[in-house]
Amino acid sequence: MKKFLTATAFYVSFFYVQDVNAQQTFGFGFMNYAKEQCVSAEQTRFIKQEISKNQKKLRLATTSIDPVLFDWPLRQKGVNDYSYYAISNFVDLDASSGLRDYNCGTRTYNGHNGTDFFTTPFGWSKMDSNNVEVVAGAPGTIVYKSDGNYDRQCQSNNLNWNAIYVQHTDGTVAWYGHLKTGSLTTKSIGASVQAGEYLGVVGSSGNSTGPHLHFELRSSTNTVIDPFSGSCGNTNSRWLNQKPSYDFSVCKLMTHSGGPIPYPNCPTTTDDLKAKSNYVNGETLYLALYLRDQNGQNGQLKIVKPNGLVWQQWSTTFSNYYASSYWWWSYTLPSIADTGTWKFEATISGKTYETFFNVNTTQTPCPQSRNASTNINQITTQLNAGQSLTATSIIESTANITFKAGNSVVLSPGFQAQKGATFWAKTQGCP
Repeated sequence: MKKFLTATAFYVSFFYVQDVNAQQTFGFGFMNYAKEQCVSAEQTRFIKQEISKNQKKLRLATTSIDPVLFDWPLRQKGVNDYSYYAISNFVDLDASSGLRDYNCGTRTYNGHNGTDFFTTPFGWSKMDSNNVEVVAGAPGTIVYKSDGNYDRQCQSNNLNWNAIYVQHTDGTVAWYGHLKTGSLTTKSIGASVQAGEYLGVVGSSGNSTGPHLHFELRSSTNTVIDPFSGSCGNTNSRWLNQKPSYDFSVCKLMTHSGGPIPYPNCPTTTDDLKAKSNYVNGETLYLALYLRDQNGQNGQLKIVKPNGLVWQQWSTTFSNYYASSYWWWSYTLPSIADTGTWKFEATISGKTYETFFNVNTTQTPCPQSRNASTNINQITTQLNAGQSLTATSIIESTANITFKAGNSVVLSPGFQAQKGATFWAKTQGCP
């Protein structure tokens, strides 16, 4: 499994400023990881034996000829991040000592049998707040589960993990590993689960160095199956909607009280978010941008005052590839700054992302207008605007979303609420 290592952020004077005294420093960092097994050979043998015993007791039979297809096995809850995970390792398809993932790359390690989804940014905080849930990718029967193992591992070991194993109608078994202690579904071995049903919370139990899900799929004969299809892998995908190998996204924009540290080094297993949304005249403002699969994208960034005028703007190229990275900038606010809700905005690859903060007031940051343009899959979340909210986003089937604005909520072309979603629109201002 991967080992979390924080790249040292650098602090230098930035080359482009609109106000000579405004911008002071910026920093950059990324998550690096060593390549180590999530499950030892001995642990794998024991798990296979337990599954086999339970299959015989339950007398489960293969009833489907067609291969079972999977929904995404994660969802976020209680937060409104643009994205909340990244992938560090795919299945290793090279039978020798070499490395080969399904896309003919080397995003794996020797002998890796699953896909590793790690939560980001601030994975420990997300774990503590139960913000990322593991859900069944397909309907099936629980054939084994293990719980009660320590879940704050941050260095390699050979300890047991918390996990759930689900058999499907085509005989395949999905392994969901590294779960948070005590978070596993109360359903027992032999119980049925449906696609999208809660299984547990992403944790760091077993041979793990940070919160992540190890998702592994095996055939009825215990052969490892890579669910992804590609030029160096399977012809047919096991995903209902396979995502790109390099799936760039902004994960989150935040404002802070200082330079952030989203990937603390072991033995630290807690996050200091340094979250801050209210500032006063002359205070230092810290803005951060958290990315997934950074790979040379260009970004245009702005700080917008309450009256809609741009106070600062700059461009950045997010060079090189990193599965998870972060960039931050600091500015000194004017000695007499406009009072109200300000906006930090980033436009990258044709999409605009935003977050808000207050100056000279302690109310909950609330923009007068906003545009909801990215897909929403949270179980429960709410987007607010003082006057108007325009939506071009897709509300996915897992979401329970409320749009609130003082005067109008406009559903523009491109907006879609999928079957199963719960959606409300209210002409009510910010709290």
